[in-house]
Amino acid sequence: MTEPADSAVGARADAITAACMIAVDPVGLGGIRLRARSGPWRDAWFVLAQALMPSSTVWHRLPPHTPEDQLLGGLDLTATLASGRAVMDSGLLLRAHGGMIVLPMAERLPAATAARIAHVLDAGGAELRQGGRDVHLPTTFGIVALDEGIDDEECMTDVLADRLALHIDLDAVPFKTNAADVTSARNRVERARDQIADVLADDATYEAIGAVCMALDVRSLRAAQLCLRAASVVAALDGTTAITPEHMAVAVRLVLLPRARRLPAEAETDAPPPPEAPSETQSRPDDPAEQKPLEDVVLEAALADLPADVLAKLMAQSGARRAASSGRSGAQEKRARHGRPAGTKIGDPRRGER
Repeated sequence: MTEPADSAVGARADAITAACMIAVDPVGLGGIRLRARSGPWRDAWFVLAQALMPSSTVWHRLPPHTPEDQLLGGLDLTATLASGRAVMDSGLLLRAHGGMIVLPMAERLPAATAARIAHVLDAGGAELRQGGRDVHLPTTFGIVALDEGIDDEECMTDVLADRLALHIDLDAVPFKTNAADVTSARNRVERARDQIADVLADDATYEAIGAVCMALDVRSLRAAQLCLRAASVVAALDGTTAITPEHMAVAVRLVLLPRARRLPAEAETDAPPPPEAPSETQSRPDDPAEQKPLEDVVLEAALADLPADVLAKLMAQSGARRAASSGRSGAQEKRARHGRPAGTKIGDPRRGER
């Protein structure tokens, strides 16, 4: 009977840590994919995330079917006609420079819109044509993607999800905070912002994260880079400039495990039987060189702090990822028929759109 309580405590701690990490380095981490339906638990997490951000942070809401001219900007026809000269209007992605973008119903985000946002994240800005020439306008921001999908077939597109470091699921977590939680988290965040630039990763850390990616069959190089950045942020939140296996374990749990196509618990079922234990006369003294590799220590720590129900869910999801075909066109077509209504727009009703 204690497992559900332990499960909730561990998941709640990870959710608070994720909010702290985004507040420390929203641009370096790209953002967070928050898998949760609308409700008080998600609202409580969102209030915490806003409280940890600098007071000057501006939050922008980007509905799923935002027209492209509102994303990147373009000619402001009304102002142009009134002034008699071309007046350009900055799009939402440019106005969000230095702030945060919230994507409600991220599972309904069209692939073309997701690709536009992903390109701006990669380039650190947008290219617009002004005065007959191409101009690069810088913009950097963090993203909070609210994925309300019910199952793996109804989720946000991979092209954007791959660029958001943190993935957490609040649907089964009774998340709430109190004043002490907020105060403690804010103190850690403020200290970490001053310390994050001094955190350095050694070669062993790079190699361990790469090995964990291989063990979990995570095929995105970007995911490995984001995991390393996440480990640095966790170290800064812990008040140190050295990344430890414990810091890497938190990063693996929040960045790599949700992307895993294979989990060690699955691999054990197909593994050959272990060799026979050596007799006492064959036993060898402990040798430091024979200790567990760092990647094994990190992965075991990440899985050890994972509740059993969450681990079972991740195993099911990893199996679904392996079984899914590389093409996602079918899933893209079905998204228009799922989820709660998001208003009306011009479209072909024969395609199932509302």
